[in-house]
Amino acid sequence: MAKNVLSTVIVGTIAVAPRITLADEPPTLAADRPGFSDSTWDVPWGHVAVETGVGLDGPFEALDDATIALPQARIRVGLPGPLEAIVVAPSLIYDGAASSDELGASDLGLGLKVAFDLAAATAMSAVATVTVPTASDGFGSDDPTGTLGLNFDFGVTDDLTLTAAGFAGVADSAIQLGIGGLAGYALGEFGVYVQAFLTRSAACAVETFGDLRTEAETVTTSLGFGGGVTYMPTRSIQFDLFVDVLPLSDTTVSAADSGVVLADPGNTAGLSAGLGFSFLL
Repeated sequence: MAKNVLSTVIVGTIAVAPRITLADEPPTLAADRPGFSDSTWDVPWGHVAVETGVGLDGPFEALDDATIALPQARIRVGLPGPLEAIVVAPSLIYDGAASSDELGASDLGLGLKVAFDLAAATAMSAVATVTVPTASDGFGSDDPTGTLGLNFDFGVTDDLTLTAAGFAGVADSAIQLGIGGLAGYALGEFGVYVQAFLTRSAACAVETFGDLRTEAETVTTSLGFGGGVTYMPTRSIQFDLFVDVLPLSDTTVSAADSGVVLADPGNTAGLSAGLGFSFLL
């Protein structure tokens, strides 16, 4: 999962600032990309934010096997109150590691965000998302999936914000969990951020190992570090660039009843990078 966090801070409009604006003052975009979590800003009623990009994910030892996805379109529609509706459009995906059918489409996603201030210099958002299995074979989930994410911002200064984020979800019978932290600093029209995150996925299924057929638990643990840069030429347009490194991505398969390790493919270090463009209407 890989996707997004702290865009509000990065562009210089702190997410935790009071949401009081003059009637004739247009809102300032705070995109959900390009970090680990979502922003704590909701699109105002009567406005629409569109976020797009191109992303690359792959192992260090074989980047020619990487997957490339675009346009990664995320459409955010402002609703009355602190709510927004989210539509994640299917992306075109190129899978460099596939032996056939290298091009496919991802699933359609639908979501709802609620965002509000907690106290002085503190804000939060909650985002619930489900995916509809519309993807091409091998490019998405066989069944609907669901994810709930929580994001908390704390404004240390007018330019520096710290964020904590986490999510929990279910996809193809696997339980997925993730936590992350981020620090973002605004430099006028530019912004920079650094982040660290940890994710874990666990699923049980009947597996065959030679003559042995047993219920096995597959657990994948990933640790990532990274950061990015954003640029806002106007208050309604954002460009972004990010790079994340995953030095740890370890998968272990063990017997569900005894815990005996049945397979250990080992660690696969990886890289995730992307470019993005977002705008507010």
